[in-house]
Amino acid sequence: MRLGGLPCAFASRRSAASGANKFVLLLAACVVVAAADTSCPDGDTSCMCEAEEHVFNSPSLSCSGSCPCTPWVGLDGSKIVSNPEGTVYNNSDSCTWTISGVNAQVTFGDFATEEGSDYVYVDECVDAECTSLGASLAVLHGRQAPGQLYQSSTSHLRVRFFSDGSGRSDGFTATVSGGPSGCTPCNTLSYKADANASKCTACPPNAVSAEGLSSCECPAGYTGDAEVGEACVGCEEGTFKPSDGPGECRLCPGNLKSVEGASSCICEVGRHPPHAAHSTLQWCDPYTAQLSI
Repeated sequence: MRLGGLPCAFASRRSAASGANKFVLLLAACVVVAAADTSCPDGDTSCMCEAEEHVFNSPSLSCSGSCPCTPWVGLDGSKIVSNPEGTVYNNSDSCTWTISGVNAQVTFGDFATEEGSDYVYVDECVDAECTSLGASLAVLHGRQAPGQLYQSSTSHLRVRFFSDGSGRSDGFTATVSGGPSGCTPCNTLSYKADANASKCTACPPNAVSAEGLSSCECPAGYTGDAEVGEACVGCEEGTFKPSDGPGECRLCPGNLKSVEGASSCICEVGRHPPHAAHSTLQWCDPYTAQLSI
């Protein structure tokens, strides 16, 4: 892990109560206690996430605009405010706070803005840079009861405050948290096979991976060796592959047909499957003919 361009040193220690491996960063600027799913043998000085399925998560707060704010990395909670205590916020304020972490959330305390004019927006983001938004969680203005909590399902949460050019009020305080530091599963369509890797890797084209796996595979209807980074290629017309994983495409039996990328074969237009007495579909009969038995 690196913070501010400098590597953070690690030291390992074992929890006597639970036997779980934990670690702390030695630099005072990044004091973190990891979750219990890290790989940290006794005597090891470079703890890391398990190779099979995890990527390290360190909660963070970034901010911009005219409101007071101190960014942080590796902490688990702090307060954000629209203005210093005992004052009112400014006209034409524009402030943004972005919280990242496995449990990114914000809980509002005292809240008072100009009704219908000065707004606070709480949104989910798809990444720490908020390059695109997820769900809108709240639009707040006027007086709000303290204790309203909003948590992101995407691990990234953005709070924005805008005031207009006239009228001011006491503003708001809120507690933000990114949750504990530690290892979280790679999301779908990505994988991490090496514990030394710092992040998850996207699966090859057309390959798939369930959450928290160490490799990708070709889905039904596609062939290739995704585990070594090969792209998955759709089965040609007249062939099929019925299940996910390794394997070649197979010719459709009898006079059955298939389209490109098929996981099964079907009867062509004008023909129907044989009688149900057949245990497997291998032949299609014309609609004008008697059903096979």
